[in-house]
Amino acid sequence: MQLLRFTHKKDARKDEELVVIYRERQDQSAYETLLNRHLHTIYLETLNYLKDQEEAKEATLQLCGTLSDKLRKYEIDNFLPWLKTVTRNHCLQLLKDKRRLRIDNIDNESDSIFVEFPTFDHLDNEEDLYEQLGDAVDELKKPQRDCIRLFHYQGKSYEEVSEITGYPLNQVKSHIQNGRLNLKKKLRP
Repeated sequence: MQLLRFTHKKDARKDEELVVIYRERQDQSAYETLLNRHLHTIYLETLNYLKDQEEAKEATLQLCGTLSDKLRKYEIDNFLPWLKTVTRNHCLQLLKDKRRLRIDNIDNESDSIFVEFPTFDHLDNEEDLYEQLGDAVDELKKPQRDCIRLFHYQGKSYEEVSEITGYPLNQVKSHIQNGRLNLKKKLRP
């Protein structure tokens, strides 16, 4: 795999020596030697975590762009374990961001994915709406009732409802979705 290609002579110096030279003198050739020596290791580590070749290549390139700052910032006694730790942490952050993006997309698309909160145009006035809606919510099972009240009446987020009720986030979303379905059934004309 060739993500980056630097030209340099074989260097017998240890990794830790190259790190010190780079830190003290900002010697680009020392940095390039380290990258060339360990580029394959970085790629294999990212591939191990991300399970996708293209994502692993992208993550490897990202790491190559940030390693120089990290080398200057941290005191490194044993380079290879440090490099693997930095690589692992980078991959875990990418996976966390990816998971968060999926959850955010679910939240953002919840109106199209989940059943919409029912509308009640068939009711004559607002008082009837609130009375019938209140009665219908009271008839829901406790988890659905609690989640619907917190989410729709009090404007809490999914995460806040989860914290308040103690239900896992996926259960909160399920209770709200099922509660909406049940309300729609109960209030149909």
